[in-house]
Amino acid sequence: LEQSMEWFEENQGRLRREIEHSLAGAGTPFGSFGEIQKRNLELFDRTMRMLNPFAAPARNAPPPDGTAETDDELDNLRREINRMHERVERLARERRD
Repeated sequence: LEQSMEWFEENQGRLRREIEHSLAGAGTPFGSFGEIQKRNLELFDRTMRMLNPFAAPARNAPPPDGTAETDDELDNLRREINRMHERVERLARERRD
């Protein structure tokens, strides 16, 4: 039991030194874990922007071509939503009566 406790203490100390060494960034090809986490978050953010069609455009991105056409499409969609909203209200009133 005493020998096992000594080995445990030695391994715990060794493990602690290895973790401190890794967190300090020495000896790792990517730097500290904080830098790796930062890179991962940047990649995740870029990926989510690419996959989400409703995401805001990048700050320095040029405006998309056909902006006027897009505005017309948005206006048409807004009118269609308003018509649908009016229809739902009318059907709700008819159902109450």
